[in-house]
Order: sequence, then structure tokens, then C-alpha cells
Amino acid sequence: MPWALFTAHNIFKTALRFFQLITILEIIVKTFSLDSFHKKKNSSSLVFQFMAMCLACLVVSPSLKAKPVHDPMSFHSILSFTRFLINKGEYYRANVEIDRMLSYFPGNDFEDKLRLTQIYVLYGGGQFNDVLGYKNDNVFLDRPTMAGAKIFKIDSMFKLNLKAGQDFLNYSGDNSFLFSAFKRREIMNEFFNFKVKDSIDNKEYWERYPGILQHREEYASDTLSPPLAALLGIFPGGGYWYSGRGGTGTVAFVTIALGSFMTYGFHEEGSPLMSVLSGLITTLFYGGSILGGYLEAEKKNDSLKRKYFHILDRELGLESDREKIFVKFGIGL
Repeated sequence: MPWALFTAHNIFKTALRFFQLITILEIIVKTFSLDSFHKKKNSSSLVFQFMAMCLACLVVSPSLKAKPVHDPMSFHSILSFTRFLINKGEYYRANVEIDRMLSYFPGNDFEDKLRLTQIYVLYGGGQFNDVLGYKNDNVFLDRPTMAGAKIFKIDSMFKLNLKAGQDFLNYSGDNSFLFSAFKRREIMNEFFNFKVKDSIDNKEYWERYPGILQHREEYASDTLSPPLAALLGIFPGGGYWYSGRGGTGTVAFVTIALGSFMTYGFHEEGSPLMSVLSGLITTLFYGGSILGGYLEAEKKNDSLKRKYFHILDRELGLESDREKIFVKFGIGL
């Protein structure tokens, strides 16, 4: 689309210049035509017409001056278009344009900024695995930019319910903004791993966010134990009831109970084949009930974690950190 507009604009400018040139030639011809020359009774009229022709040339000629041609495939044109796409939230297309710039203009001064921006658009597009699998941090020449990219990787780990190691959360630089950003993520990590009471290094930061301590207590009380759900599942449907799926637990209980009675009945009637078949099906349902209770507990914990991630993301200002990193170390405006 930008190239089509560029071509149409050039055609229009060429046609306009051609029309202006024809107009000037017409003035010259009318002024110096032999017929009009012989009809002049005095030379002052000829001088007047010549001066009018010169004035017309002065008015029209500035538009004929050569203007610099805008190249839609230049680095800065693509860069401007990429910013436009990011502002519209079209992260996939923005990623394609960044790949284009890295490929067409290798070794440019914006390379670190482009790579950081590429991580930003991958995160914005929900491609968290791609953020974690992004090229080695050694591709960044600027250490603060490398640390900024690390922030996006930590947040991607949170999004994927992965535990961030303490070594990964450490920041040894002297940038105060990045230091605080890493500290906020340490709080997030401790929140989900129930280490608040043992947190001595980050005590000062915890005190800055007293509301999060309350959230932590709520999260701890609502979090389920999948092994306990499996253990309760020994009683048919118990794991489902523990996980808050009472309806599913009741269905599981009734199904397993009926299967058990049918198996016993076939056995009493002397139908060993039907008894074995019924017993096998009932056993599969029973095992599925135990496993289902375990999985439901994990599913509820994942949902709970996503809920509190969004709460902490807002209250700790993690999203604001990511935007500031994009502006400071990326191509953000």
C-alpha cells in the first residue's frame, strides 16, 4: 500500500510539471509570435508582455525545482512504518519489518534497539516461548539493553507458569530503573513460591506494596494441592469435589458405583466374560476419576496464578516497566 501511494504521487507530480511547462511555452509563443509582433504599434507593449511572461515563469518555476525522492525501502522509512504497526498493535507484521531491517541493513547503529523491539513485539503478540528461545544475550552489545531483554524473558516465564531461578533474577548493573524492575520481579517470584516470610533482602520492597501481602494470603488459601486431590480421589469423585467440581464428582461417583454393582451382578449370575468386561470399564473410570481430580486441581491453580499475575502486573507496574524499556532501549517514541 505505501508503495502504491508513492507511485501515484509521483505520476501526479510529473503530470503537473508537464502542464506547467506547456503553459510557459504557450506564453512564450503568444508573446513572440510574428503576427502579434507586426501588429505592435510601439515597443512598449512588447516589453510589457515580455515582463508579464517573466513574472509567470517566476511564479510557476519553484514547483519545477527538483525535490528529494522519498524511498519507501530506505531504513528510516521501514523504521517509521514499523513504529506505526506497533502503535496499532500489529505485532506480527512489525516483527516481519524488523527482520527485514536486520537482514537488509546489518551492523547498523539501531541493531540493539531493533533486537530489543523484536522481543517486545514477540511478547506483545503472546509468543512467550519465542521470547524465551530468542537468540543468545550476547547478540546485544549494550549491557543495559541486554538486561532489558532479560526482563521480557522473566515475564514470559511467569506467563508460562515457569519458575524463574534466583540467578536469573539478579541484576548487577548500575541502572537504577533496571535495578528496581528486577526487584519487582523478585517479589513476583517470591509471591508465587510462598517465600514472603523468608524474604530478607527484599523486605524493603515488600513494605512498599502492603496490598500484595494480603493478596498473597488469599492466593495461599485458594491454592489447591494436586496430590491431595488424587488421594481424595480414592473415594470416587472425591478429587473433583475438592477441586470445586461437585457436579463432575457426583457423576463420577454414580458411574463408578453403578459399574461396580453391574460387575458384581454379572459375577453372581455366572457371566465371567461380562463381569470382566464391566470390571475393566469400571476400573478405567475409577482411575480416570483419580487422575481427573489431580488435573482439575492443577487447572484451578493455573487459573488462579493467571488471575493473580494480572493483579500483581498492575499493582507492581510490570507493564509500565516493559513500556519504559521499549522507549529507553528500543525504537519506542
